[in-house]
Amino acid sequence: MDGEAHVPDALTLHSRRAFLRTLAGVGGTLLLAACGGAAPSTSSTPSTAAATAPPATAPIAAPTTLPTVISIATAAPAPSATPAAALDTPKPGGTYRFMMPGDIPSMDVALAFDYIDWWASYLMVYNRLYSFDRNGHIFADLASELPQISEDKLTYTISLRKGVKFHNGRELTADDVKFSFDRVMDPKLVSPGASFNTNIVGADEAAAGKANSVSGVTVIDPYTVQFKLKQPQAVFPGVLGVSTNGIVPMKEVLEAGKDWGTKSVIGTGPFKVAEWRAGEALILERNTSFFRDPPYLDKIEIQLNVEDSVGVLRWENGGAEYAYSVPAAEIARIRSDEKLKDRIRTGPTLIFNYLEFRIAKPLDDVRVRQALAMAIDRKTLSERAQTALQSDSIYPSRLLQYDKDFTSMWGYNPEKAKQLLAEAGYPDGLKGVGIWTGTSRQGELIQADLKEIGVEAELVTGDYAQSLPRIDAGEIQIATRGYGSDFPDAGGFVTSRVVCPINPPPAKTLYCNKKIDDMAAQTDSFPLDSPERTALFRQIQQIAVNEDVAIIPLYERVGFGLGQPYVHDDAIHVLIGLPDIERMWMAKE
Repeated sequence: MDGEAHVPDALTLHSRRAFLRTLAGVGGTLLLAACGGAAPSTSSTPSTAAATAPPATAPIAAPTTLPTVISIATAAPAPSATPAAALDTPKPGGTYRFMMPGDIPSMDVALAFDYIDWWASYLMVYNRLYSFDRNGHIFADLASELPQISEDKLTYTISLRKGVKFHNGRELTADDVKFSFDRVMDPKLVSPGASFNTNIVGADEAAAGKANSVSGVTVIDPYTVQFKLKQPQAVFPGVLGVSTNGIVPMKEVLEAGKDWGTKSVIGTGPFKVAEWRAGEALILERNTSFFRDPPYLDKIEIQLNVEDSVGVLRWENGGAEYAYSVPAAEIARIRSDEKLKDRIRTGPTLIFNYLEFRIAKPLDDVRVRQALAMAIDRKTLSERAQTALQSDSIYPSRLLQYDKDFTSMWGYNPEKAKQLLAEAGYPDGLKGVGIWTGTSRQGELIQADLKEIGVEAELVTGDYAQSLPRIDAGEIQIATRGYGSDFPDAGGFVTSRVVCPINPPPAKTLYCNKKIDDMAAQTDSFPLDSPERTALFRQIQQIAVNEDVAIIPLYERVGFGLGQPYVHDDAIHVLIGLPDIERMWMAKE
């Protein structure tokens, strides 16, 4: 998903036989999937003790060995691990207050592609046919079991759970599933998730406005839906788990019209929208009719537009249960405070941060992009972030496709950067370059680095959605971004970030390289763990980073946030980098 220095994004997924039946094990330790009708695996051990934190003033040290590769098993699914014995008995009740520095423009699951809207829609309000638990294991969510896959690997037949109710009490049926997939491909909606579904028969025609629905998604009966693919796609079960493929109620969406996603928000998830005060707070309440065990929390209050230091102050004074956007100076202070350091929550993520360019004049000259890349001191950026590991890769290190030997050709070299600008016709530098940095302080460091090579940059902060008109107008040419994998595989990032747009309006970056498109399509011809597939993804990385300089990787994120000792089972979700919510509980002392 999307956002600023916010996000998490990555895992490994696929199947060549019958979903989780065909793929051979990937090298390294595999985390087996908890599939079938099982609920996501969670630990009921209270999370009152944070992981050991680094020294107060030191950045997180790079690992001495590669992290364990996360992979979704494609052999027979293993049963869920038995959770450790709870130190306390979970108790219902409580309001979980979460501090957010920006705003939420929409809770339409097909459009929720930034960060907090992604977290809320993915873990709280909506469900998908298949989903991923906090450890990256795939499980049957609205589906009742694993899909039945035809011998030619082109037809997936999926049975739905019976008796699943939307928040308004109506039962979910296969018609709602088909409608949801049709809607994502509707060119009038412009869902950022449309690019994930292009291998479904009829998706391209729907995206081009030549058909009103996706012909390859068929309702067999009220509890059975079928998907037909253009070509075998090992990662397709993961595609079904992409957040934007959340299932919405057909009748209610059509009745709500333009109010859907704001005034009308209805899903099947463990929480439902109770109140939305624009720009101030989004309040969710327990869904007592949830098809799994109802959650313990009464309410979740996401407080909006809270400045970072204010959020930390509220947390420290007991006015918030979680703050995730924390100034670096505050991180150092909290780590050194004996009373506060145990409230730190850390965890691995599949998220990385990067810079993306809008490839229009003057950045349409690759030498200018090379110069900008060489101007930025990425080592200092990652150290100042304090929750980051510098990386040149567009794939997080826990993905199968990660290459530990990959390096960017455009490392920090201000003098060479000046030469490249001069060669591109800008010997006196550039003026009027806009950089969107969200609420992150790293923009000031980037601005200072660019000034050293004669580039005068204007920092643009605030919500990304509010900045889109200026990006479209070409006033903002650079954005600091964070990506959390929509499903555990490099294909998630490639599909959503570096392939050519499938329907207007074009991607904000204007980046399009048909060679990458062709290679991305080829990846579906190989099993997940095949050397050929991994090699294709690594070639895509070489083109995007070193040849086209369309993306500048900055660092891989370490999940970090500030919790409270009375909040239990609040482990960080590996895909999202924020707390898992469904089984969280509170017991104030």
